[in-house]
Amino acid sequence: MTSINIFVHPLHPEKWYEETFPFNKKKGLYEVYKQNLKKIEKENDVILIKPIGSTIDNFFENIDDSRFIYSGHLQDSNGKRSYNTGFVASSMFEKFDGLLEGLDNDFNMIIHGAYLNNCVSEFAQQIFFRIEKGIWIFDVQDSNSLIKSGFRRFLAEKKGEFLKSNIRYGQVLAQEMITTDIHRKKVPSLLYPYGNFDYQLIDKNSKIYI
Repeated sequence: MTSINIFVHPLHPEKWYEETFPFNKKKGLYEVYKQNLKKIEKENDVILIKPIGSTIDNFFENIDDSRFIYSGHLQDSNGKRSYNTGFVASSMFEKFDGLLEGLDNDFNMIIHGAYLNNCVSEFAQQIFFRIEKGIWIFDVQDSNSLIKSGFRRFLAEKKGEFLKSNIRYGQVLAQEMITTDIHRKKVPSLLYPYGNFDYQLIDKNSKIYI
């Protein structure tokens, strides 16, 4: 079975990373994560997702412009850029579709990057609907689209549809501050009978750096 690897906002300045998230002061944790990404990039074709205006990190050797996709950003009420997201920008939909052409219908998609419950999770929701339902949703330029898309994600999540998909997390950074919330949603309940969608996308091969 063919696998395709996606890197979503994979690297941050190490100094900023360690100062902001003290759990990563465990010696070498971020370096282990980076080297695992490096190995994946050397052995596989990788698609890189980064915010509009970014460039390809010098850390990666085999990714070129043909496999570089921009993610979109949200705007505040004044129309100014507020913060980046992991959602593929609508201007990139056609290019991304082109990268998926020719793949087996039952290919696996493995998502790596930063962070769980943030940009990685945003991309995972969006690409689930593109692959499993054949549609692009979560258009960051349309606030109504985001609200409706979030409700559709919740329904799919509640039915365990993410668990049944061929999408999984690989090497993913997580923020310690959201760990408790994620574990709460992992436990089956009336609201999340299969756990939340993040945990539906984690399997024995996933490495979540917490």
